[in-house]
Amino acid sequence: MNSADSESGQSSSHSYGKAAVKSSIWSFLGSISKQGSQFLVSLVLARFLSPESFGLIGMVTLATGFALAISEMGLGNAIIQRQNATELDTHSLFWFNLALGTGLSVALIIVSPLVAMFFNKPELTSLIMGSSPVLFFGAVSVIPAALMRKALRFKALTLIEISCSIFAGVAAITMAYFGMGVWALVAQALLLSLSSAVLLYFSSGYQARLMVSVEAVRSFLPFSLNLLGFNLVNYFSRNVDYLLIGKFLGATPLGLYTLAYKIMLVPLQNISWALGNSLFPVFSKFSNDRNRVFRNYTKVISFISAITFPAMAFTHVYSKEIISIFYNEDWLLAGEILKVLSICGMIQSVISPAGIVFMALGRTEIQFKLGFISFLATAAVVGIALPWGIKGVAVSYSAPTYRDWE
Repeated sequence: MNSADSESGQSSSHSYGKAAVKSSIWSFLGSISKQGSQFLVSLVLARFLSPESFGLIGMVTLATGFALAISEMGLGNAIIQRQNATELDTHSLFWFNLALGTGLSVALIIVSPLVAMFFNKPELTSLIMGSSPVLFFGAVSVIPAALMRKALRFKALTLIEISCSIFAGVAAITMAYFGMGVWALVAQALLLSLSSAVLLYFSSGYQARLMVSVEAVRSFLPFSLNLLGFNLVNYFSRNVDYLLIGKFLGATPLGLYTLAYKIMLVPLQNISWALGNSLFPVFSKFSNDRNRVFRNYTKVISFISAITFPAMAFTHVYSKEIISIFYNEDWLLAGEILKVLSICGMIQSVISPAGIVFMALGRTEIQFKLGFISFLATAAVVGIALPWGIKGVAVSYSAPTYRDWE
């Protein structure tokens, strides 16, 4: 390589590095704004809705979330990870994802009575049926969102996330105010996914063309199937506590637990997940230089811990005050749960970004194996803790804190 080529390569690398930094900043600011708006919305909704309503929607989310984990199949991340993806690849994966999302929407409607029977909550049948279009809208979003992430267009992604979150939140508050109950939360999820799908599709510049290649889809399967396997076991690992609480303790305890868990997630979503979301395309671009990936990953972990550890420590000390200040007396028990979960969040904040390294290096099979081990450990300890109620579950859930290899 001559000097001109070397200088050109260094300039390109420097330019990409600057774009990556800007993307991380936008992802971070966007996450804070999104979480802030969602916190305010949940704060208002908690004034109009009971813990039981949040528990019911938690049961609905268990069903829709499982189906979403299947529908995404890791294909968005596969497009980002593969640097030489063609137009045929992109269109083939879009139509494959859309067909899968449509099929899963229908399947969710069919199994909704069985979910209602499992939780012994007949009202879940209509709630799950009403929520099923989320899978179709989500399928529309996968490829456009992945292409925007790959191009480091995090400013546009951030603005879309914030605007859709506010729109859906205001609609939910309005419905809750007029006595729509738990259906306000169903509408929030539907409007969020619908508005996101529309804005992502038209903002990405992607235009779906009827080009489908079975071979193109098949070429992505080694990466995506391992990631799908991980997503499924990680989904159960993360939600086994919700599942068992909803089944054996009821909707109200699940609502209290859900609130505490969401508050615990705020530092993780704003720091760990936001950075992981923006750095995955960067690490994928330099996946051939493993030393560079690991060196920068270490820097990321140091930065994350400097922020999340003090935040989680503050949450642990003042958990009860946080709940009592922002929520009414119906939610006070959530403060005790939050105190326990904050310890879990501290550890998860520095472990969860490990998944971006596995995905960037194309080693999703390792990610799957680690996820399966963590699922078995979590299911065992949570099942043992059920007789001690939701506080016992929170303690047990915090034990295998290595579960989130995202």
